[in-house]
Amino acid sequence: MSRRTCVRLSPSQTGFHQRYGFNGKEFENGLDWRVNDFGARMYDPVLGRWGRVDPKAHERVSFSTYNYCSNDPINRVDPTGAIDEWVKSNSKGEYEWMDNVTSAKNTPVGYSYVGTSGSDILKDINPNFGSSQQSQTSSRIGYIAADVEEGKYAVNHMINVREKSAISISADVSFNLNNKAANNSMGRTFNGITVSSTIISSNSELDGSMNSGAALNVSYCGKAFMSSFEEPAGAYIKATGTSVNVASLSIPASSITKNAGLSANVSGGWWITNSANLPTPVVYHPLVPIPQSFSHKWSVSPVEMPIPKNKHY
Repeated sequence: MSRRTCVRLSPSQTGFHQRYGFNGKEFENGLDWRVNDFGARMYDPVLGRWGRVDPKAHERVSFSTYNYCSNDPINRVDPTGAIDEWVKSNSKGEYEWMDNVTSAKNTPVGYSYVGTSGSDILKDINPNFGSSQQSQTSSRIGYIAADVEEGKYAVNHMINVREKSAISISADVSFNLNNKAANNSMGRTFNGITVSSTIISSNSELDGSMNSGAALNVSYCGKAFMSSFEEPAGAYIKATGTSVNVASLSIPASSITKNAGLSANVSGGWWITNSANLPTPVVYHPLVPIPQSFSHKWSVSPVEMPIPKNKHY
């Protein structure tokens, strides 16, 4: 059986010296083979494939990982190497995914182009959501109080406790084939905003284990959202003498207002579990058995819209 091979001809062999070919993109002659430079990726016009894997290949299991335009170059273009984009309905203000949208140029009438990822949605809602939130740390010197009889405390020893926390804001995007449509083959849906936080508790040496009882509170557009911290599910790595807890909450898409600000607060206290499996708080002082506490606050500023200047006629 004969074997078919793919032969690439050089410009000198074909007499073709025009460097612009497929889709008006320039041939890159500096490589060993002639490919089209699309900016995001190199395209091989002989094989009809990209030179590297589509960055969203995991979302298109029905296509080759090196496909171009979902194998439909007649009707589609792929300027970024990551086809399919988010758009926003101008009338409803809702974010929708459209498989055939690749840029603002081919966004349907009545919609605004948003971008390729959930982070683009966040920037469209409030550009400040895309900025990183710095972690915060609280250190306290307190005392471990051990119950000796009901309503009274006895001090064991002094302890140095520390709490470090951080928050992140992300877009809540889900895939549900039950919601798929002709222009949304994966049923991709924007559900809202997720605010997540991680806290790490550490301490000087003690007899027992320490944890922090804390809550994540978020205020957005006059509404309050709350979530309690819990130990992460599954296996995870932590440093000796520390405990890790996580919390997250969702702000539904129906509650989102463009350019609105957001404030978050992580607050709580420290608890020690002794050998008898009894939790006792870390207190300020033996004579003042009030539990020590911490409070970390973040604020994402709203975007102020420019006031239109008065027109004089």
